[in-house]
Amino acid sequence: MPESTVARRTLSNPQHVAWRLLLTTHAIVTRRVDVALKASHCIPFEWYDVLMALNDEPDHRLRMGELADATLLSHSGLSRRVKRLTAAGLIRREPNEKDGRSFYAVLTKRGRQALLDAWPIYREVIESDFTQHLTEINASQVNRTLDKVLQAVGSPRQRRLYQDQITDEPRTLKPEKRENLLPKRPL
Repeated sequence: MPESTVARRTLSNPQHVAWRLLLTTHAIVTRRVDVALKASHCIPFEWYDVLMALNDEPDHRLRMGELADATLLSHSGLSRRVKRLTAAGLIRREPNEKDGRSFYAVLTKRGRQALLDAWPIYREVIESDFTQHLTEINASQVNRTLDKVLQAVGSPRQRRLYQDQITDEPRTLKPEKRENLLPKRPL
């Protein structure tokens, strides 16, 4: 049987097609976000989620394990990324005084500023390449569907992020004034 026939049969199930479309669309749009960020001399896309996860915490810090869970990175992948972010001065590592074996990753003022500088470029690409193609009804359907999967297989922290209506838009620089958030986009 020709290989293309096997591939067509494998992807004839609408759920499998949805899975492939999700993966392909994610890869294309995130690559385009990264290209736009680099062209604008901003942080690379791979750093955005780490900085965002730290920015969303009231004290702008997480234990390394919590940060790995929040960013969906392996512990070794996160360690490499944290090393690069630390070298760039965007985060710092602090020992956990209660547990001498673990460390916190802490967002620096420079890291918060880098996140805010990247946001307009990030927003422009996701709006031009993704959200403009969805009506509110389409977006609600996608949100419900992906949330159903997340609730079934995500960690408690991952499930909570979306219950709290978190977005990719960074909060303001002043953590003590959490009510002063940038306008939120609907999920």
